[in-house]
Amino acid sequence: MTDEMDALWLRMLPLLEAISNKVSRSQPSHLKEIGRSDNETYLMRAYLAFKKQNGGSEVAVTVDIRRQGNLFKIDADICTDEGKLVVPTQVYEVLAKEVIGNPEPWKDGWLDDFEHWLFNQEAVLISAVSELT
Repeated sequence: MTDEMDALWLRMLPLLEAISNKVSRSQPSHLKEIGRSDNETYLMRAYLAFKKQNGGSEVAVTVDIRRQGNLFKIDADICTDEGKLVVPTQVYEVLAKEVIGNPEPWKDGWLDDFEHWLFNQEAVLISAVSELT
């Protein structure tokens, strides 16, 4: 499953970097971090996090991907480090057979929808980041 998650990360990273740059133009002194991890539950957890200062509160765009049967379940949201949703969770489902073994996994479909959703949240994300302490 690593190859499919690596391929997805390579598609998502430019989107996260682009929205990060837009927010940073509005809040240039804020710290930002883009990364990914995985664990027993999630095949990948991708994030873009903003803080005003080290040790301060945080706002993050998160994308969690898990496998459930013949589906990949993908949850994307914008939330605080206290778990408060800034933007309600956007849920996507992708048939595993469309991804596994595909020479170009994640080429179409939900990633286009995610990109549209992400960039529609720009003003909300900028507002949430500007309120960080």
